[in-house]
Amino acid sequence: MTGGNKVENTLDRVSDSLRYVLDTRHRISLAVRELQGLLHYGEGNINSVLHLISEQEQVSRTAGFGELSRICEGMQDLLAEIYMQERPLSPSLVADLLSSCEKIRKHADSMAGETSLSEKPSRSSGSRPVTRVLLVDDDRDIQRLMLAYLSGSDIDVTLAENGQAGVRIALVAQANGEPFDVILMDMQMPVMDGCRATKFLRDVGYEGVIIAQTAATLEYDRRKCVDAGCDEYMAKPTSRQTLLDTLSKYLSLSTNAARAKKKS
Repeated sequence: MTGGNKVENTLDRVSDSLRYVLDTRHRISLAVRELQGLLHYGEGNINSVLHLISEQEQVSRTAGFGELSRICEGMQDLLAEIYMQERPLSPSLVADLLSSCEKIRKHADSMAGETSLSEKPSRSSGSRPVTRVLLVDDDRDIQRLMLAYLSGSDIDVTLAENGQAGVRIALVAQANGEPFDVILMDMQMPVMDGCRATKFLRDVGYEGVIIAQTAATLEYDRRKCVDAGCDEYMAKPTSRQTLLDTLSKYLSLSTNAARAKKKS
């Protein structure tokens, strides 16, 4: 196997694992919310839970997690009986379903812990990055996912854990004559959120590309990012191809603008 193929295989393995973790957490969180609503308030959608667990069963089976697939199958049977009113919905039954959700969540958490940032393939010492990206995000799993997506390419990634740190790093880099080509900005972070950080950068004259990343996908959320000064909006977790396509689009624009500026 060639070095390039090894890098690609590592990227695929790390990326697939992290996407599985993030998607599993999202599905299970939604299922738990519905079940807790049923348990505590008598409000919740069993059909929605059934759909989420069915999807999780398919994903777990495809990923080769037989035990989790069997847990999901058992939950599907119970949920189907409840949905068809063949079995009454009791607090003990909901508690059992919540317990099963917790087992699935713990498995995802253990996978996240095993997928270390050190698994990112290292760039050879003789190579030189041609693109600098600042990733501003407090979620370690998203950091791992993005690093896995961007590894193996001529992209150097710097991490910032909140908007305030991102602003500082971006402005220092610009002052040193080494501005970032792109900033990937999460919108929901502690200390300073992405909207405030982006607006601050624009207010002080920062003209670099800023791409918003957020789990919120409503038109209002997109407009809020654009109004703050973001050039683009991406829902997360995004796919590797979407990320690379978006970066290519703006890096091409940045390169053309830089060339035009040199000629003027």
